[in-house]
Amino acid sequence: MGELAVSRAIGDHCLRPFVIAEPEITSVLRRSEDQLLIMASDGLWDVFTNEEARALALEKFRGEFQRTSSSKMAVKKAASSLAKAALAKGSRDNVTVVVVDMRTQGFSCHSSAGAHSINSAIRSSGAVRTGPSQSASGVAPQGEQQQQQQTPQTPRSPRTPVASDTDD
Repeated sequence: MGELAVSRAIGDHCLRPFVIAEPEITSVLRRSEDQLLIMASDGLWDVFTNEEARALALEKFRGEFQRTSSSKMAVKKAASSLAKAALAKGSRDNVTVVVVDMRTQGFSCHSSAGAHSINSAIRSSGAVRTGPSQSASGVAPQGEQQQQQQTPQTPRSPRTPVASDTDD
């Protein structure tokens, strides 16, 4: 494999010139029709486009929500389905997926790594904000005009789609 282990990415002095320690930050205005926020590792994005991930997550979320009326179960189904599908498509990297239900103030979320209730952590950290003129980390649906602020660094494309009904 490579020279740099993930767990050593920030502390390896020999490879310091090649490792970006500055976080990549993108702010996107949240819209009322935003439904899901997908945050995932390269293991998902290496084999899925934003649109493919959005479509599968919405399909699994809606199916499970219709069956159980539980947002918690629906985000769990969406996250685990994305992770399993990435592996089935031949992903050769670690796959971690977090899906957040953006439809309500309480935010239900689930990680493919296990059931974790991180609603309060999300709200208290400011990672997701609601209300007019507030922003959420992520990428707006295709065709949506974005307001972005990024720290100066090597440019990379944002990889966190926000799914909404208007994109269907």
